[in-house]
This record gives sequence, structure tokens and C-alpha cells, in this order.
Amino acid sequence: MFLKRGKVGGCGCVGANYNRHAGHDSRHPDHIIVCGASCGKSIGFVYRTLFISGRAFEKTTRSHQSRVERHNYHIRCPVSDVTPVIVLASASPRRRRLFQLLEIPHQVQAADVDERAIVASSPREFALKAAFLKAGALDDQVPEGSIVVAADTIVVSCDKIYFKPDNPADAVRMLGELSGRTHQVITGIAVREVGKSTQLDAVATDVRIKTLTTAEINDYVATGEPLDKAGSYGIQGLGGRLVEQVIGDYFNVVGLPVDKLLEMLELHVDMTAQRAARRHLTPETFNNS
Repeated sequence: MFLKRGKVGGCGCVGANYNRHAGHDSRHPDHIIVCGASCGKSIGFVYRTLFISGRAFEKTTRSHQSRVERHNYHIRCPVSDVTPVIVLASASPRRRRLFQLLEIPHQVQAADVDERAIVASSPREFALKAAFLKAGALDDQVPEGSIVVAADTIVVSCDKIYFKPDNPADAVRMLGELSGRTHQVITGIAVREVGKSTQLDAVATDVRIKTLTTAEINDYVATGEPLDKAGSYGIQGLGGRLVEQVIGDYFNVVGLPVDKLLEMLELHVDMTAQRAARRHLTPETFNNS
């Protein structure tokens, strides 16, 4: 572990190790990573005091927040000589396909988290918390040192989160509310080295849906495609016909911001081959794969 100036907080079992080393990764000046430890108490401490790009992840004291911003804390894990096991904590076939196209060696083990029970002060915080909880849910199921990747994608309009629809009627309602408007798709992503640390970040993409007729909405819902997707549409499928404009990362709308993922994994694993594969990955190659 490396820390730029000072320690994160009052967890004695991790702070001493951080202060023995000083380092900084100039490539990611705003990339804040939550530090972790093997004991449950320090995990709780970490969860309460996480900061990303100077913003509080959860409620903390104002003095603590200003101290983090002032010192620009930057914690990172050096790349190991031994390639760790990468575990994708998702049942999403779209995320699995992106991992395959990026040539990331991985195992799949879905994490079970009740997202409806998560309390957050903003949609971004919700996505971050959900990803964090999914990554941590596999701690007892994978070997220590494994790299667990978890993500949570939400659709947001006017600060309202659109989850997966409960039924076809709910999907019709959602699409009616999104019709003719621009909304945000936010994906929280967690990269957790089990027993050590968790990186968290979130990516937002603006999506504008065409003005849809009732018949268009009903016909699309009747295909069944919207029923397992946040916001009730899949941009990579038939739902792509409903989309008028995408501003930002297309793959974030699919469910995994691939550039952010590679950036985060590079702190643990050499991603040279995956960077090469990324150059050939386009919305067209993905949709046709």
C-alpha cells in the first residue's frame, strides 16, 4: 500500500503500515481508493470514511473531509508479480461478454445484494454503495488476494432512480416517463482486492430517448427485452432504436464503463493485452458479437 502524506484515520491496524511508505501515481491525481484490512472492524471504519475525488462517500465530519481534500490523499496498490484471480461479481451476460471481448481472464460468481434496502443521499452514492456491497459480499467465497470486480448500473431522471421493472406494466410506465427526455445512466464500479483494499468510482453518461408513442412502448415491452434492465431498455438490443443520442461512454450504458475498469485493474494487474483489445472494441463489434 502507498499513501501520500498522513494516514486515513483512526484504524490502528492499517494506519501504521501506510505511514511507512510514501508514493504518488501522477496518472490518477484525483483517483481516491478506499483502504482496507483483513479485520471486520477496519472494514467498517473504511466504509464510513471513503472519499472519491474529494467528495464524501458517506457522512463524515467536515473537518475530516477538508483534511482529505487539503492533503490530496492517494492510496494505491502496486502491481504484483503474481497474477491474481479476477472474479466478476455479476450475473449480467452483457458484463460477461465485455470481459470476454477485453480478453480479461476471469471467473464469474454473482453477488446477492438487496439494492432496495440501500439508503443513499444521491444516485451516485447509491451506485457506489451497491457496487461496494456486491464486491464485499464475496469475501467468504473467494480466496484472499482475489480481485473482485462488481458494478451497479442505474438510470436516473430528475434525481429519481429507475430500477429494473417489476412487471410489464411497470416497464410501460418507466418508458413513458423517459420518453422525449434526457436521463443519466450511472454505473458504480468496485475493484476489491480481498482482504486488502477496495477501489470505487462511478461513471455517468447522458442518454436521450426519442419521443415514443404508446404503441411503440407497448410493442417494445411485449418483446420481453426491458424486463431485466434498469430503466426498462437495453441500448445494445432492440432498445437501441428508442435512443436518440448518447453523450459519454456507450459501454457504461450497457452496464460496464470499460475504460474506467481497465484503469482501476491496472493498479493490480498488467493490462497491456487488454488495452490492445479495447482498441478494437466498438459498439458495433459488441452488438454483433
